[in-house]
Amino acid sequence: MRQGALAGSLLAAVAMFLWGFAFWTSPLGKLAMAQGPDSERAQAALAELFPADGAYFVPEPPEEEASATWIERHRRGPLALVFVRHAGADPMSPLTFLNGFLHLLITCVLIAWLLGKVATALPTYGARAGFVALAGFATAFWGHAGDPIWFYNPWRYHLLAMTYDLVAWSLAGLVLARFVRPR
Repeated sequence: MRQGALAGSLLAAVAMFLWGFAFWTSPLGKLAMAQGPDSERAQAALAELFPADGAYFVPEPPEEEASATWIERHRRGPLALVFVRHAGADPMSPLTFLNGFLHLLITCVLIAWLLGKVATALPTYGARAGFVALAGFATAFWGHAGDPIWFYNPWRYHLLAMTYDLVAWSLAGLVLARFVRPR
């Protein structure tokens, strides 16, 4: 990978980081999350009902073939896919932000590498930026549309998350298209 692509990846990661801050701290990001009536009681119930870290589906799938009781409980609802971590975490920890930025940087390096592989077929800035946006759309669609279909997650959350992802990838594409060009 050329030095320009690495510099572009760093700048693209900064753009994605700033977008993430703006999105998730704005009213738009808050629309993605529903609010329960008693968060403290919910935490206590999670600790009691789910004793170990993990992902839980409610109602729990049967060990064997789908039983009539499980199917009825599934049809009746409510349904939940619950991720539990018993150890607390500091949401404002510098390490959390550093790890988040490294995640974005590695993603941008991978996008730059992918863009470099096809750059000769994309001679213009707009074609390269559009390619990254399209790859971002495919990634967001794949990563989010399946959960509402297969696990009955709320569409509202995943549509907003897809929007976030698409804009993040588009920003990365706008930056990387300047740095990753045909040779």
